[in-house]
Amino acid sequence: MKTNRPFQRPFCFSMFLAIAASGLLACGPDGTTEVPDSACKAFLAGDLVITEFMADVPGTDTGKEWIEIYNSTKKEVDLKGLTLVAAKPDGSREKTHTIAEGKIKPANYFVLGDSVEKPLPSHIDYSYGDGLGALGNESGLIAIRCGTVKIDEVKYTTPAKSGASRLLSGSIPVPDSAVNDLEENFCDATIEYAPGLFGSPGTPNEACATVAPEGTCINLIGEAVPIARPRPGELVITEFLANPKAPIEDTNGEWFEIYALAPVDLNELVVSNGGTRNHVIKSANCLRLEAGQYAVLARKSEPEINGGIANVLTAVSISLANNGGVIILSSGETEIDRVAYATSKDGVAAQLDPQKLTALDNDNASNFCDAVDPYGTGDNLGTPGAANKPCPLPPDPNKCNENGGSRLIDPPAVGDLVITEFMADPKAVLDNQGEYVELFVKRNLDLNGIEIKNEGTGRFTLESADCLPVLANSHIVFVKNTDPTVNGGIAEAYSVLGLNLSNTGAHKIIVQRGEVLIDEISYDGSTAGKSTQLDIGKYDATLNDEAGSFCVSTTQYGLDCTAEGAVCDWGTPGQPNGACQ
Repeated sequence: MKTNRPFQRPFCFSMFLAIAASGLLACGPDGTTEVPDSACKAFLAGDLVITEFMADVPGTDTGKEWIEIYNSTKKEVDLKGLTLVAAKPDGSREKTHTIAEGKIKPANYFVLGDSVEKPLPSHIDYSYGDGLGALGNESGLIAIRCGTVKIDEVKYTTPAKSGASRLLSGSIPVPDSAVNDLEENFCDATIEYAPGLFGSPGTPNEACATVAPEGTCINLIGEAVPIARPRPGELVITEFLANPKAPIEDTNGEWFEIYALAPVDLNELVVSNGGTRNHVIKSANCLRLEAGQYAVLARKSEPEINGGIANVLTAVSISLANNGGVIILSSGETEIDRVAYATSKDGVAAQLDPQKLTALDNDNASNFCDAVDPYGTGDNLGTPGAANKPCPLPPDPNKCNENGGSRLIDPPAVGDLVITEFMADPKAVLDNQGEYVELFVKRNLDLNGIEIKNEGTGRFTLESADCLPVLANSHIVFVKNTDPTVNGGIAEAYSVLGLNLSNTGAHKIIVQRGEVLIDEISYDGSTAGKSTQLDIGKYDATLNDEAGSFCVSTTQYGLDCTAEGAVCDWGTPGQPNGACQ
């Protein structure tokens, strides 16, 4: 019950009126008047106690947030001119509202909300409109002040449960401003006051679960027992989704999974993303994991907003970077496990191979693979809270696919491929269409894995799961564009040439596979429209190093070089060369 009797402290309401009449009240940022510091001496810290707040409502929070305060004095308190404050936990980004009216009888509650409905909802006594902006869903600071006198302040770092207020336990006989300094004395409301909303605005709070003495937690049978803190390696990070797919937002749908190798309690476990902000898991309950059990820690615990994960053990406030991230678990100052990752895929969780469930194995990024199983209500892939599927075996770098099976790759050795011709400056077409390099094959072998490069950074590798076999005595042409209607009429192109050939200056063309240098030539400049080709009598990786081994081609090629007005280049791509004169 709320009444409107005059304020009867030494700072009496009549004095307040006299101060107002004298013009000593200062204007607040919203046009209302603040109580001057001289008058605020009548207020003591703890006269008003913040006992409950609604920070996160399903859907749009605006118009549904509220803050409840309690009058702990024996006299009615006039709220006019007091300042309501919302900020980050460190006090930054502060927003304030000067209360225009309202009185609280002794031992009664008063609810201030951001609703602008007329009339106000029955559970709201006063509207501060948009004066405070939105209360932080994951952390924040709420305070009430008289001038510079802090009457009460509450900080929270545990994410709010969507649709449930955060309340000071009703098991505390009288709400107290020292007791509400301890976040563990708050819990999420479980009693519904409106459809889909839980809390007790304007009335005494429900009792939170039993608060265990420091260093202990409540086990499953209600006993306070020492916290079984994990030791290094006893918890293993086994899966994480850093970038959920839309419409699930990162702030709602990020999660990671841990696996216990020994019986441990997660109460007071520290979770970090490597930044300056940590999240300490706080609960009266032990949050016990037995050996062999999984647990999911997520940004939000509600399945309707986290993408359909119903088995979240607890919400954590740290965010996961999409790229270049880290997840760290600690007990006090002792690190238990960490996972670092370079990238993440949109909507795809990274999973640790189930044969590698150790804190050492998850240091190796190659032991993680992409999830393939869908979960929940979105288009995301993962197995939150369940065993991962085995990762596919990495391909054997020494094997390739052929005719539906696999066999060992037969790679070229030194001299098995010979650079026999190149076109650095085509005239009939653009360089980025008609440049080419020709290789001669000395024996039957596989081209899988060969690299063609220059002396600088230009290079490309012929990569394939297939063997890419070629026959002895064949000519293989790599051209910038494999379409003969575009590249100047080269119909024999084997693959795309993935580097540029310089027209002028001293340069190299190099063919290698891994650390094996197969062939290399040097050239100094080129002739526009004419290839440089190796004398047919010197088809050898040693002979093509000799001076005079290469010359300018004297044979035209193209789709129809005899047609009137045809412009063709000179060379023999894919065909035997002539003799140099």
